[in-house]
Amino acid sequence: MVYDYKIHYKINILKISDIKMSEILKIWELYELDDVIYEKAVKELEKIVNGHKKLTPEIAFKYIVRFLELWGVNRTPISLKQLIEVIESVKNDLKKLNGKKLISLNDEERLNIDEHKEDIKNLYTELKGVDGVGDTAVSKILHLLNPDVFVMWDEEIRKHYGIKNPTAEKYIEFMKMMQNLGLKFLEDYAKYNNIDLKDAEEKILNDYKNKPLSKLIDEYNWLVITKKNDTTLLFAIASLFTRENKDNLAIAEEKFDKFYAAAITTVEVKSKDIENEESTQIIVNIILIINANLTDEAMKEIIKIIKEAIDNAFKELGLQATETGSETDNVIEVKVTVVVSGSVNYSEEEYTKIKEIIKKVITRCIKDALIKICKKIASKKLS
Repeated sequence: MVYDYKIHYKINILKISDIKMSEILKIWELYELDDVIYEKAVKELEKIVNGHKKLTPEIAFKYIVRFLELWGVNRTPISLKQLIEVIESVKNDLKKLNGKKLISLNDEERLNIDEHKEDIKNLYTELKGVDGVGDTAVSKILHLLNPDVFVMWDEEIRKHYGIKNPTAEKYIEFMKMMQNLGLKFLEDYAKYNNIDLKDAEEKILNDYKNKPLSKLIDEYNWLVITKKNDTTLLFAIASLFTRENKDNLAIAEEKFDKFYAAAITTVEVKSKDIENEESTQIIVNIILIINANLTDEAMKEIIKIIKEAIDNAFKELGLQATETGSETDNVIEVKVTVVVSGSVNYSEEEYTKIKEIIKKVITRCIKDALIKICKKIASKKLS
């Protein structure tokens, strides 16, 4: 039997870099265990900086070297002796930054980077002189020593912000960029939550477990820039977009060489009379994640392919769906969100394969989700 449906499409293209920072930061809940390690390291090193505890080789290894190793930074053995000596020697520079924040709406509290330029330069240069400490490690050590002021960076983040040859001066430029980004985040957060700008900072602290804004900026950079090619993370991101109707959820993923497509679909059926199948509304939500750096023209073609794949999946399950023709009261509402990391370039031959894997994941995902919901409806009828 073939059932007629009128189909309505809503397709939204969403580049990861265009997603609101507050939405991106929700993804960090996947890294909850990382926060435990981070918070412990910050608390212990705060005691060192404030002179309440002595920095020993054990503490330096446990809370600095291991932190760097866990974050995939340290490839070369670090001289613990030099590291301890340098941190002890720069404590006065660190104390000059006490009570300051890189990102704050309070003029007195907000760090004037130019005023402290020499302090920052000295801190960076001294740490960079430690055997085994590179530019990425310097930023992470500085952040552990003063998380309110310093933002971490890595090679991918530096490239993204146009920094080719890292130096102390370049790091200071980066800090200015991050300060502006953080202040923009505060403005956007106030608008998004419909609150006064002066209340945004406090709300962010409450919403994000009292993390410094400089840490939130780092999390955003790391998720959007450093991890943009991580297909495991992309897949997890898709699942965060699909929190509801988990019982009717279907998942599919396909890979070809360096290219990746994943679809997560949920289906909901609303009917005035399920027993007699009258006036049925099927709501299909699809999250499609792709990592190909698609042009605007290619994206238009991909949208057509998505629609074709959806139509074919419905037909195979006996659902005749058209956008205009049918007079039926039965409706299928299809909402597709295409999340594009846009990080991997492709050739003409590779583009053909990209289209194939997109068609496969969409078709399989919809069919699996619809079969699940049909089985559920059938079981209700039998019970």
